Amino acid sequence: MTHPRLAVLDDANLIYELEKSRQDILDHLGYKHTFSVECPFGTEDRRAVNFALQRYQLARNYMPDSFVEDLDRGSTADPTASRKEYVRWQRGAVTKTPIELIKSWVDKSLAAGNVWLVMVSHGVDGIGWEPKTHSEINEYLAYMKSKENKLWIATFQDVAKYMRERMHADVRWYADGNAITVVLRQSLTDLSYDLPLTLKTSVPSGWERVAVRQGGRSQVVPVVQDQGHSYVLYQAVPNGEVVTLAALGATPSR
Repeated sequence: MTHPRLAVLDDANLIYELEKSRQDILDHLGYKHTFSVECPFGTEDRRAVNFALQRYQLARNYMPDSFVEDLDRGSTADPTASRKEYVRWQRGAVTKTPIELIKSWVDKSLAAGNVWLVMVSHGVDGIGWEPKTHSEINEYLAYMKSKENKLWIATFQDVAKYMRERMHADVRWYADGNAITVVLRQSLTDLSYDLPLTLKTSVPSGWERVAVRQGGRSQVVPVVQDQGHSYVLYQAVPNGEVVTLAALGATPSR
């Protein structure tokens, strides 16, 4: 509510700051936007963050999931050295941070398939704390744009949802002639976890294109060939209707 340093507050005031601000967000923006929070001043105080995590699904200050290597902005660890499924690598660009260093963070993320770059900035053109210029920010965004075919750029909330859904997902499939049925389930009980996941399903070598249907949603996707292996990539919502894959333009298998 008042942007204080949460670590110095007693329990009553800490609860007030978190719960009152959450209620204001709920009243003005709706339930979707109460999913995540960042405690003021980027605090890493574990007591304050734990209080926040009792009221929000996620805090930018700390991600407790066992499958995540959590590297905050002050960490000097190499994110590409981690063997965990995901690395939340938070970087903070301040006034003196060279633009080439900022671009290198994108390149380092691309060097490994498990690094999630979380960029933090706190102002622009002299307004805010340690602000960057709008021209630097535009240059950084243009650099990401030039590599967008290799990047997934999304909100903090959606990336965290995707990771958790994927790690709690179970996929079963059944083949019947020129059709495949896929069942996608995930064990998270909160209904806010409704982000589509990307599935990769092997298909017979004679398939050329595939019609993918889940409930009222449908899409046609091409078959990808990789060293003699045929597969399709498509989007599906966990805990929704079954997914059906039907061959379009199939040729006899050899």
